[in-house]
Amino acid sequence: MAGSFFHLWLAEQALPMVFADGEPTDQMRAAFAAGAVGPDIGFFPGGPFAFSHRVHL
Repeated sequence: MAGSFFHLWLAEQALPMVFADGEPTDQMRAAFAAGAVGPDIGFFPGGPFAFSHRVHL
C-alpha cells in the first residue's frame, strides 16, 4: 500500500497545478485520486499484475 499512498500524495500535490483556473469540486478530486491509484491496481489481489509491473519499469 505504500505505493498507493505515494501516488495519492503526488496527486494531492499536483491538483492545484492541474486545476489552476479554479477550485476543483469534490467529484473532480475523487476522479483525480482514482486515476492516480490506477498504476497500482495490479498490486491489489486479483489485479492485473503484468500491467502494473510494466508501468512501474
